[in-house]
Amino acid sequence: MTPEQRRAFADHCVAEARRIWGHNERLSSDSAAVRLDPASCMAWLDAQMSCPNGGCLTPGFPGRTAPTVFPFFRRRLVWWPTGISERRRIAVVSSRLSQRKDLHRPWFDALRTLTLRCDRERECFCVAEGTAACDAVQRAAILFDVPVLKLIVDGRQTSETNVLAEWLCSAMAMSHASGTSQQMVAVVSPEFVADDAASEPIFTPKPLRIPPADSALIAAADRVVAISCRANGNIESLLHSRLSAGDKASVLVLDDVNCSPPAVLQFLKDAGAVPWILYGQPTDDQRQGLKLADDSSAADPSSDLAVARGRVADSVLTAPQDWLCHWTRPASGPWPGQSQDDFLDELILGCGSADRSAIACLLRMLTEASVVATATRRNEPATVSLTAVPLREFRARRVFRTHRRRYDFEPWGVAIRKASLVDLGARAVRYLESGDVADPETPEFTQQRWDAQGRIDWSMEQEWRIAGDIDFRSLETQDVCFFVNEASEAELIRRSGHWSVVVVPEAANA
Repeated sequence: MTPEQRRAFADHCVAEARRIWGHNERLSSDSAAVRLDPASCMAWLDAQMSCPNGGCLTPGFPGRTAPTVFPFFRRRLVWWPTGISERRRIAVVSSRLSQRKDLHRPWFDALRTLTLRCDRERECFCVAEGTAACDAVQRAAILFDVPVLKLIVDGRQTSETNVLAEWLCSAMAMSHASGTSQQMVAVVSPEFVADDAASEPIFTPKPLRIPPADSALIAAADRVVAISCRANGNIESLLHSRLSAGDKASVLVLDDVNCSPPAVLQFLKDAGAVPWILYGQPTDDQRQGLKLADDSSAADPSSDLAVARGRVADSVLTAPQDWLCHWTRPASGPWPGQSQDDFLDELILGCGSADRSAIACLLRMLTEASVVATATRRNEPATVSLTAVPLREFRARRVFRTHRRRYDFEPWGVAIRKASLVDLGARAVRYLESGDVADPETPEFTQQRWDAQGRIDWSMEQEWRIAGDIDFRSLETQDVCFFVNEASEAELIRRSGHWSVVVVPEAANA
């Protein structure tokens, strides 16, 4: 097809789509049986066969009734580069999860169960780029060999038919050679907004501006499974719109208060959603019990090793001037050097290695026998930050930094003897007052004393830094002591190595 032929074809399709949209909008108020399928509504697309890739165009999603599509999908075209699959489309939808994905085990348990139950011969997962569950659903599909239909949604709005024609020309010219029976693609156009009042559709949009990718996903699916739904959010609004249009049996919601608020679950069930209950999952307490029970051995408290450990731990509290502390915190994604796909695999498969809690980070530090350096600013060498603040003061100083979305002075980390770190090149940070400029010729670490608003005095952190990683194997055993939040965590550290460990004292004891 030449560019000229492609444009003529696009102009014809857009003009006919406008006629079909108006026709279906009028009929949809009288009958829920109006279907947007190629056989009845798209006979005019016989010219599609002249497209080199055999694609076709539809003014909506085949098999979906107009009343359940138009309220939120509106007037959009869908280009199918490799033709329309006959598979039943399953959409897994969710509100956004928190950064700590490992805290959402029920969510990933549900996704794994859905994937295992999918009929690979007759069904496919439907995903849309930019939606909350997209990456996890795609990865689960790869792990369990489930076909996927991926929606590529143009989020624009336009009142010009010329824009739609240009979009179709571009979509037809795109190469989708990667499209297979396992990885299919559908390209969704910008929304056409009528430029005259007489042609306004029967279904008017809600004031809430729903992301087009979420709307397209709900509109495209033959069955929707909601794993997580936030109150007054986009997913709740879209599900309620679909249920209100009479499409009830095709909407399932995971009946788990760990994933959705009880009021939201009840609201959706009252609207007609089918509750889905996932049985047989261990509780958090059971998981923790298994974790703590994996090794019942413990060092004899009277042994020489236990006594030596005790002396080191006591020194961290009684002689804090001899030690520098580095605290760690929960992680929110892959470990350094780990790919996002590998992390998703851990979550989807329910692996214990997906744990990103602070104690998990500390155990990883212990296993790797090092603290990994990070760069605090661009174009600066990676360093490890430590503090001279006594460990006894940590609980009193623990504070949430809003701009960093994290806590400082966390009760998990490692204390290292200051003299050993100085030998390795550690130096105290010099705090700069307003107007001070660091001397690039001077080998020192510097930090502005005050934050941009002049409210936080960073000198209270008494920071030290050392360039590069800290390798525990280059230190004497008695020069390293881990600190933790509670006694059960201390026992984990004792079982995992020959290092000393101390529980951070309560603030009242500081």
